[in-house]
Amino acid sequence: MKLQRTKYLIIYALLLTACISIYARNINVNGRVVGKYDGEPMIGASVKAMFTDREDSIVAIVDVDGKFTALLPENQLLRFQFIGYKDTVAVAKENM
Repeated sequence: MKLQRTKYLIIYALLLTACISIYARNINVNGRVVGKYDGEPMIGASVKAMFTDREDSIVAIVDVDGKFTALLPENQLLRFQFIGYKDTVAVAKENM
């Protein structure tokens, strides 16, 4: 009897995990990072995913054209960092 309850509990937990992972929609975020005043690409700028409970993680580095691509959960906060500039924050949305 106890083994059967444990089996159903494990199945229930697996189904719940599958439902949660389906709900978390990942999107492909493309963008271009350029200087505010001159419009030149900021080569080597880092794009980081912001987390409240742990350290930010780098998800992309800007290429020579100022472009980046990352696969992220929708509405993820992104932090753009470049030496000598203030950090900028944006929300990851489809067709950013």
